[in-house]
Amino acid sequence: MHIIVFNEYYPNPFKPSLTTEIEQFLNDNHKLTLFAMGGYWNPIDPKVRELGLDRLIRYLPTTLNSLPRFLGSSTKALLRNPLGRISAATRIIRSSSSFKRNLINIFRMLQLPLSSPDLCLVHNLNTMRSLTFLRSLYPGVPVALYYHGGELPGMSIISNDIAASAFDSANVVFTNTENSKSQAISRGCPPHKIFAIPVGFNISEFKPPKQRQYYRQKQLRLLSIGRFSVEKGLIYALNGLVQLIDQGITQWQYRLIGNGPQEAELKDFVKNNNITDKVLFLGLLSRKEVLSELEQADALLLPSISIGVCQESQACVVQEAMLMKTLVVTTQTGGVPESIAPQMQRFCLPAQDSSAIAECIKELMSLDQSQWQILGEACRDFAVSNYDITRLIKKMLECCFRTESYA
Repeated sequence: MHIIVFNEYYPNPFKPSLTTEIEQFLNDNHKLTLFAMGGYWNPIDPKVRELGLDRLIRYLPTTLNSLPRFLGSSTKALLRNPLGRISAATRIIRSSSSFKRNLINIFRMLQLPLSSPDLCLVHNLNTMRSLTFLRSLYPGVPVALYYHGGELPGMSIISNDIAASAFDSANVVFTNTENSKSQAISRGCPPHKIFAIPVGFNISEFKPPKQRQYYRQKQLRLLSIGRFSVEKGLIYALNGLVQLIDQGITQWQYRLIGNGPQEAELKDFVKNNNITDKVLFLGLLSRKEVLSELEQADALLLPSISIGVCQESQACVVQEAMLMKTLVVTTQTGGVPESIAPQMQRFCLPAQDSSAIAECIKELMSLDQSQWQILGEACRDFAVSNYDITRLIKKMLECCFRTESYA
């Protein structure tokens, strides 16, 4: 099967699940063509180069100012098959669209294969906004949209009218939780075309020790991974840890992996509260290094909050932690409560509650080794049962080729 995959940004070190999905398609012997609107090349996951994806990825124009970069490739495509490209242009031009919109879409079309694939898979609502012509370009080919949730703070919010148009441009829509499914429907996605199928993981990549040891030397190892930005709620975790210091509880270390717009504020908070010896900022790490940190951590902290349409959906880092038998301390935000093992619900806290985080950490410290190990095994069993990429990809493809998906 020939699948064209469209991402907003690729490579993307913040979304390793995109590479996992691509790798699974390749393992299943599908032919892939990859497009994106942009990419993050520093750092780059070695897996991207190992699979040759750095040579496979191609980019599409995003604005009028970007069109000159695509003049050469567009001219070659037009000269190679002028009649076919003119025919394709007539199919995607819309009288209701502005000249600018139609021109950019023509340039995008000229980057794409003229022959029809078997499936188009588009990640993110914002990407779909730029590709609403796909069903006209490839008549009869199912177009699937994966809705990963609302726009991040600082990004322009997509209006419900534009969102509805983007959803309407897909035959089938996937999202990762029932919570994000409800959000998509509230933004104009027809309920009959959306399926909650979570992002999957290559289970063999996660190799925790058979019998993990926790809270070693009575030192609790806490870890957070992700974008340093306000919606991640990291400031509440730090406030909770300061409360522990004030109570004389110092048997912990907190390590943070990532970067982002709130980094300077978080580092200032740590410095101003004299906890620089307890809190370490590790920056961006390789995939191998991240897995090593997860293996060493006793618990992952994900103290996320909701801001407008931005809220955690599946929170993939939580499943990655559980696959390593690492306990997870989360908040009752978005789709997180439905994405954690039942045994972790006791550690799923109200959002924006630093005191609850402090109390939860004290509860973790009270567990004996057998309790830690039972909870760690429960975490892994839940993640293995619910997030195996091989099973989830098959389920997605089955949904794409149901007859009603063409309606």
